[in-house]
Amino acid sequence: MSASGADKPDGSVAASVAPQASGPLCTPEMLLRCGAYCCHIGFQLTDEEARAGFAKWHPDFPYHILQVGPEGRCVHLDPETLRCTIYENRPQACRNFDCRKLPNPPR
Repeated sequence: MSASGADKPDGSVAASVAPQASGPLCTPEMLLRCGAYCCHIGFQLTDEEARAGFAKWHPDFPYHILQVGPEGRCVHLDPETLRCTIYENRPQACRNFDCRKLPNPPR
């Protein structure tokens, strides 16, 4: 075991990324209004987030969150439910995003 977390079977190290409630809690009502806007923004993972291994990043742009499809949605967004599949372990940039600060925020 390393100082930053538990060793994972693939040899990488899982850093502890503690869930924090920074932005608003995404409710179904909010998602209907914003369309999971936060899942369309590009950002770079921190070293700790990349080592934790929860978020997939782009192979050609190290540590940049992987976005897919013609709309450039985050690979972790479930297209059916518009819910984050790694919500409890989502990166800090996702936690900090506050859709209420958009020009037409969900109410």
